Amino acid sequence: NEPMSLLYRAAIEAINEELAPYMGENALQQVQEQQIDTSPEATADRIVSFATQFFSVYQQQNSSMNFDSQLSGFMDVIGGAIDQGFKEATDILSGLKVLEGDIKTGVDETYSLVQQGLQSFRDSFTTEQE
Repeated sequence: NEPMSLLYRAAIEAINEELAPYMGENALQQVQEQQIDTSPEATADRIVSFATQFFSVYQQQNSSMNFDSQLSGFMDVIGGAIDQGFKEATDILSGLKVLEGDIKTGVDETYSLVQQGLQSFRDSFTTEQE
């Protein structure tokens, strides 16, 4: 059982190290202590909410563009950032050899829900403009 304990500690340390720049020190323990909902739905909601909150800043920085160009440009920027984040996360999980089964299913579902959330964000402006 000692090797499994060692593996667990190594995995937790590696994950914490990778998450530290984004979520602070000991991110996994903080999530557990705060009882944050880590379901694909809740995780996707947090990602979409965080990413889309910067649209008004993007608009201000690109005030010479028309609204459609602002929206399209913003969606390209955050879409690319989210894709990169998911790639990095899946690379880490693959490196730890845990990207399989329920974990892989959860990551895939979260990514799909994020894409749906981003499309809903875009659509909310399209509907408003009509």
